[in-house]
Amino acid sequence: MRRSRSKDLMSFSSSSSSSSVSSSGGSTSGTETHSSAVEQPAVQAGLPFEKVRNFRDIATACPGLLKPGRLYRTGFPSESTPSDLKLWSAIDISTLIDLRSPKELGMDTLMHSPVYAPYETVDLNQESSGSWRQAVLSTEVETTAEDFTPTKQRFLLSLIDERKYVSGLVLQAEIIDKAWLVALIGASAVSRRARAHATEVLLERIKAGGLPLLNEMLLLQGGPQIARALKLIADADRHPVALYCTAGKDRTGLVAALALSAAGVDDAAIVADYAKSDAAYAQLEDKRAMVAALDQHDLDSEKFLRAPPEVMVATLAGLRARHGGVDAYLDGIGFDAAWRARLRAALTQ
Repeated sequence: MRRSRSKDLMSFSSSSSSSSVSSSGGSTSGTETHSSAVEQPAVQAGLPFEKVRNFRDIATACPGLLKPGRLYRTGFPSESTPSDLKLWSAIDISTLIDLRSPKELGMDTLMHSPVYAPYETVDLNQESSGSWRQAVLSTEVETTAEDFTPTKQRFLLSLIDERKYVSGLVLQAEIIDKAWLVALIGASAVSRRARAHATEVLLERIKAGGLPLLNEMLLLQGGPQIARALKLIADADRHPVALYCTAGKDRTGLVAALALSAAGVDDAAIVADYAKSDAAYAQLEDKRAMVAALDQHDLDSEKFLRAPPEVMVATLAGLRARHGGVDAYLDGIGFDAAWRARLRAALTQ
């Protein structure tokens, strides 16, 4: 059963300032319908986290439509301080969705941080059989309270890794390049030199395409995982849910954008919410932090460590041009109209 957190958060929100590190101060939308023009002070106020970056209630994207306390987006919470842990306790999040790659999880020396102590860890990066997890992942079976153990859970659900980027690169390539790329990737399996060259080619293509290309590769290669994340979000019995990757900007931003669109939020408000994460990596102050599973040292920091609104504008335009729109894309990955209606109800009613 869904539990409200608004009252618990009021005491924290009223004492926190607008300069809290949990909000990066992005622009808001001025659209009239299902936009962020309607103010709800208890929802808009930030929480005074010390080491948890880029945290916000997704309802801040469109307070006139979305209910607070249902879905949060954030940077990874492993470094939570004792003060942060008190805030987590007050929010009392039931479900964590960790979108980081296995490599990033392995780099996290605080994977067993006290913030995760209340949660059963469910690794959806590993195949499972004969368990309730199949009901969560199936496109045909809806999840109910009987489908899972009623405990707090942390789901490890990687959207992308280097192997998937390589596959996405081939899909993105022009036909004239495909044979060459496939041959290069095949050679990389047996040759260290060819592997280094393939990685260099991959990075050069991504650098040229910027964040819009990275988002398109996430959409192409992460479809099943995106659907799994959205189904968890659509299950009101699992609320409140917190969604995160490393900085909570790219993978988190893409899943949040799809969830907002499915909930009926307009493009302007989705773009404004994305842009609030523009300072996420500056707040993180960690040169080891990866950008959508890529090493930030290999990327143009001005292009890849920011979240300018034009990136999400281009991503939404690409969804329409290449996939026929958000709904058509979601249909294609198994998050159909019935699931979207369920998600909309979970976030708005």
